[in-house]
Amino acid sequence: MSGWLGGVRVQIAALALAGLGLIGAATPGAFAEEALRFTLTEPGYEASATVDPAIAADAEIFDLVKSRARAILPAGRGYGERRAARFDVEWTLVSATSTTLSLLRSAYVYSGGAHGETSYAAEVWNRAEDGLINVETLFAPERLEVAIAAINAAAADDLESQKTARGVTDQAADRLRSSEAMLQFPSLSPSTVEGVAGGLTFWSGSYGLGAYAEGAYTLTVPQSVFRDFLAEPYRDWFGGEPAPAEGRYGAMMCGSPALVGCEQTE
Repeated sequence: MSGWLGGVRVQIAALALAGLGLIGAATPGAFAEEALRFTLTEPGYEASATVDPAIAADAEIFDLVKSRARAILPAGRGYGERRAARFDVEWTLVSATSTTLSLLRSAYVYSGGAHGETSYAAEVWNRAEDGLINVETLFAPERLEVAIAAINAAAADDLESQKTARGVTDQAADRLRSSEAMLQFPSLSPSTVEGVAGGLTFWSGSYGLGAYAEGAYTLTVPQSVFRDFLAEPYRDWFGGEPAPAEGRYGAMMCGSPALVGCEQTE
């Protein structure tokens, strides 16, 4: 992950499970009708973690995500020299195939001042193994470097278009083009073809790719950009063109000029 990227970086692996005794119970209601929500309240600190019920289509992964939701609640306390007063996290389904579930984890932290900060982190799950996927492992090792360069170039073009549309002039797109690391962990974009992913989507919250006033950026790279660099077993995971996600994240993905099917690009 390139060091120049801003935003909150929630490190789940560093969380201690000892704080689970402080976690409240889920809100009443069937999983199919409302999200599952966990809370933690301490003097001067409140946290919540919400899990999209759509993830319940895969029961094993749903249970694992719920465990992650419980464990992450204490994380916000360490932000801003332990001055965080509010920490809210949400897992939402972006796309699903018979092989993968692609989730987006949004995190909001408030530690004083005029506003809080929001960051996004994608999680891609292998449904056959009930485990998280490192997207870089999808590429043939000898083609990884050129794959990252192609992906970054396409993402930079998308970012530059969005910056221009917002009247912003800076060097963020140029820095992305020259970076040797992938922007951040991406989600798998929904596709115009059923059962496969149409590309990679990168999500950036406040301060991630610009000033707070610029708002969030969502960058989409069509699978045609990197398909030739994929390892053979994974080429069948991709096809078609990127399509907007369903629900609230569909609107966020339509911020990307690379997408078709959105009002802005028709």
